[in-house]
Amino acid sequence: MTVSEYIIKKLKAYGCNHVAGIPGTSCAGFFNAIDRDKDINYILTTNELESGYIADGYGRNGGFGAVCVSYGVGTLSLLNAVASAFTERVPLLVINGGPTEKDLQIESEFGSLFSHSTGAKQTDLNVFKHVTVFAEVIENVSEAKTIIDKAFDTADKEFRPVYIEVPQDYWDNEIPEGKEVTTSQKIEVNTAFQTLANTTILNASSPVLIIGVEVVRRNLYVKVLALIEKWNIPFVTTALSKSYILESHPLFVGCYDSDLFHSSDRFEIIDKSDCSIGLGCIWGIDHRAFVTTKFNDIVEMSFSKGRVSKEKFESVDLELVIDAFLELDISVTTQIPEKPARSLNTHSDYFGHEQVFASINEHIQDQNNIQIATDTCLGSFLGADLDMPSRNMYLANPVWLSIGQGTPAAIGAYLKNKKTPIIISGDGGFQMVAQSFSTMVKYKIPALIIILDNSLYAIEQYLIDNSYFTENKAPLKYVKLNNWSYENFPNVFNGGIGKRAKTKLQFDEIISSWVASEKNEPWIVACEIPHKDLPPN
Repeated sequence: MTVSEYIIKKLKAYGCNHVAGIPGTSCAGFFNAIDRDKDINYILTTNELESGYIADGYGRNGGFGAVCVSYGVGTLSLLNAVASAFTERVPLLVINGGPTEKDLQIESEFGSLFSHSTGAKQTDLNVFKHVTVFAEVIENVSEAKTIIDKAFDTADKEFRPVYIEVPQDYWDNEIPEGKEVTTSQKIEVNTAFQTLANTTILNASSPVLIIGVEVVRRNLYVKVLALIEKWNIPFVTTALSKSYILESHPLFVGCYDSDLFHSSDRFEIIDKSDCSIGLGCIWGIDHRAFVTTKFNDIVEMSFSKGRVSKEKFESVDLELVIDAFLELDISVTTQIPEKPARSLNTHSDYFGHEQVFASINEHIQDQNNIQIATDTCLGSFLGADLDMPSRNMYLANPVWLSIGQGTPAAIGAYLKNKKTPIIISGDGGFQMVAQSFSTMVKYKIPALIIILDNSLYAIEQYLIDNSYFTENKAPLKYVKLNNWSYENFPNVFNGGIGKRAKTKLQFDEIISSWVASEKNEPWIVACEIPHKDLPPN
């Protein structure tokens, strides 16, 4: 078995049947090996960042993402996507074809750079060490199997990206036979943490649960649901775990996604709790006010770390903690506030964020085989408040907050779970990755792309100077966008359907048409909304 064939074998064993990327001379050997294997395919993208986002989205849906692009010019372009996966805990493999021994020898002796070399030693390796949990160059075929096994094992256990660099003349070299390498993990209860956590929770008068992404990555649904129902405890999710537990559950309060657009009435039960129990949460800037205000009232465990108030612990296993919690005799009697009724906002003279999301929410209630992908934009906050009618229906980038991630990540998610994507993106974010529409046309991705078209980087305007939205003043010059005719994308990219909506009635009709369509091509809909429109609190 060759080096490339062994990587492919491991990918398939870990549930990956698609590799996103753009071929080049350094990685052509790997693409050739994919061509020879009927059980795995590559997804050729329009640029390397798109490749990385697709692999990221694939890994977020119970898979193991994989991306392969050219050395240097390709890998450094996808770095942002790998950083996203690193931050939000997504298992992903970066497969890089590196320089040969002869390339390095000529560069060292004669000063002639090999293709895409910066002249610095091991540029790609040194860069990716900062956004992966394992990064190695295979310098000898005899060590290839060990390095590859360790990379997969580490990504699987850490839920983070790993990096393998293969000299481009090694792809077709045979790997010596050997035993597969895995690292065993002896997991024990951290009794000091568990005792303090148990005591704190038992003494609390109004505990609540906050469900985080580690619960999703480790597939702890059954145990967490059992805990919720045994304790009769109110719970919220973060945006990374939204819809992992059914949102129709009577103890569900909402998605506690952000301090920026925070409903104090709806989340009063969280804000006033004397013990917030975080199960596998990653806190980002949008939770800063909550975490700093409630720091002393939080019991949390996340990716092997635990904390009870100010006391911190290492080697805390989330599943073992939940098992111990299930032994506690707790019954919470806190009253859950009634969820406020949604305004349908059918008035045809005004069309803004609230009206767009009212339409989306209405039309998804009988659609179970869909996934909402919300890009980082002002719409993120309303996206987190959408009512998901079934489980595992939401995709977002709420901690890394990379504008543009949502559209290509939804492609990767669809390739893994086959749920039809509904993508909600600001126009600024979409313009960064607009060529993804071409990838959707090529691979017949039946996405509905909804563009919040206000000709601004509106979220940046809000964060830098939100007085623009309430006062008679011009926006910051550097947030103004060029106006695009998104509805004409099908003419440019030779496929798909394009529409523009200026009223809620028009938008409702478009979504109804999309729902009734055969869903064998992408749709793109520009929702033309006022420059100064803000989502409601």
